[in-house]
Amino acid sequence: MANYVDASMAADIRAAVQECSERGLYKAAQWAADLLLTIPEAKRNTRPPTMETTFSTSTPSRNNANASTSSMESPTKSPARHPHAASLKSLPAELLRHEAQLEALEEDEIAMARAWMDTREYTRIAPALRNCRSSKARFLEVYSRYAVQHYLAMLLTNGKHNGIPCPGPTELRELLRLVRDTADPWLLFLKGLFLKHLGRCEEAAESAILSIAGFLWNWSAWELLRSCISDNEQMSALIQLLPIPENHPLTQMFQIKTMSDLQLASEHEMSLAAKLLEPNCFPKSDFLYGLRGCIMYNSHDMGAAVVEFERMLELDPWHIEYVDVYSFALHVNEGTRKLSRLSREYLLLNKDRPEVACFVGNYYSVRSYHIDAIKYFKRAVDLDPTYDTALTLMGHEYIEMKNAQAAITAYRQTLDIRRDDHRAWYGLGQAYELLSMHDNALHYFLHATSIVPYDMRMWQAAGHCYEVLGRIRQAIECYKRSLISADPRETIVKLNLARLYYKLGEVMEGVSFHRRIIEISQAEQRDIADYAKSCIEVAAYQMVVPDGDLNLAQEYLSSVAASNSEDVVRATTMLKNVTRLIAKQKTSEGTDAVEA
Repeated sequence: MANYVDASMAADIRAAVQECSERGLYKAAQWAADLLLTIPEAKRNTRPPTMETTFSTSTPSRNNANASTSSMESPTKSPARHPHAASLKSLPAELLRHEAQLEALEEDEIAMARAWMDTREYTRIAPALRNCRSSKARFLEVYSRYAVQHYLAMLLTNGKHNGIPCPGPTELRELLRLVRDTADPWLLFLKGLFLKHLGRCEEAAESAILSIAGFLWNWSAWELLRSCISDNEQMSALIQLLPIPENHPLTQMFQIKTMSDLQLASEHEMSLAAKLLEPNCFPKSDFLYGLRGCIMYNSHDMGAAVVEFERMLELDPWHIEYVDVYSFALHVNEGTRKLSRLSREYLLLNKDRPEVACFVGNYYSVRSYHIDAIKYFKRAVDLDPTYDTALTLMGHEYIEMKNAQAAITAYRQTLDIRRDDHRAWYGLGQAYELLSMHDNALHYFLHATSIVPYDMRMWQAAGHCYEVLGRIRQAIECYKRSLISADPRETIVKLNLARLYYKLGEVMEGVSFHRRIIEISQAEQRDIADYAKSCIEVAAYQMVVPDGDLNLAQEYLSSVAASNSEDVVRATTMLKNVTRLIAKQKTSEGTDAVEA
């Protein structure tokens, strides 16, 4: 990793800022600019030894891509490449010269188109560039056509949230025709974008990879590739097809971002981010600290998540991305005071960012002001129709208000945007439970378990549905499955398992879970009232089973009888009975001894 971030890479990232800006890919340009400034200044301002003075082309950094990548492959040798992996491409010098000449001839038209792009006057761009032949002009023309169609699609929704607004199939196929046979990396990005909207994800992923091979640091192409991945298996398969090794910083950032978005990140991704934050890489990357915070949040470690987000804000106090997730962690970890203060600050900072609207909505949710929370979550979706998190949270608020139908609508809109959102599937299950439609609820809970098989909440919800439906065996299996990822000190699920085994008449199995509860509670030095019922059940079993341990039963019952739990009366009565049984047992043993 020490040799990865060098002057050549800094030059490539700097070129990406310019090239993305010139094409109106402002998010990609901003991402690259932010990343560039996190590189140590000594590396950032050093002239790369391999840098050549060349003419301006539509892809100026491609000539240096192979050189900068080769420096990254030492001192650690990269693993063997996949035989079908893409390769970093550089167009022939003659073609690059031709592109440069075309851009020079069309310089005025391109400058005008960029000015209109900056002011979002997309309808004026395509007619002005109709006769231009350079790849950059063609990109601006096709991208502006797409922007116009996207805007019209948003108008047609008329404020309704019915998935991602995008041009219709006819318009998309026409746009796709314009870039069908291209080899330009920027036009390949547009081709992948159109294919993704048409639901042709495999072809979209292929175009995204080819685009990345032609221009490495276009983060929009990486985001497009990420949108084509829905599970860990797809991630593992696609990452082998990339034109750069798996230990390249860009590959690692892509892996961290993708696994975080899929909520499948683990300690491996945390360690990758830690390496990228080392002093010789990107030590001041608020982007990476934000991703670490998201990973900790998805791992339910709220304290660690808050720490990572606060490190992010130390680097950039006005950082907006990920503040919505920060608010969720604060919700669990610190209560409402900090949320209240930050909500006011962010509203003053940028009230038109969807993350800020979501932050404020979460504050109202914590205060149980459900109507106000829904208003801000709706505003977040109005600002960004693809913002699935806000739709999911809106559904949660409707659940709190017992408005099942509205919750179902919100969750289904989430799934229109992102089919692999387990929170929406889980929310649909909760909504159908409110309607007492437990068969339907079970279907959605089980689908959620297939997405996040190690989330104990999903298995517990499915187990509860099975229990309500009278399918006790299946309920037991679900509850047991939830224990795999549960805290070993957890006792509520074990109590449910004991109760269900009693219902099946399998008392011995039920008692075994009660004994585990007692062992855990005593080891944790919990109050006797927390496990009094388990003490009574184990004692009752020992009193009736042949050769039962009456002394153990007496010990448990004495503890409960001396406590302030609600089972004191029952424990006292049982204690008298077990005392008589012990006395009777001793008398019997004495008689047997005399006879012997």
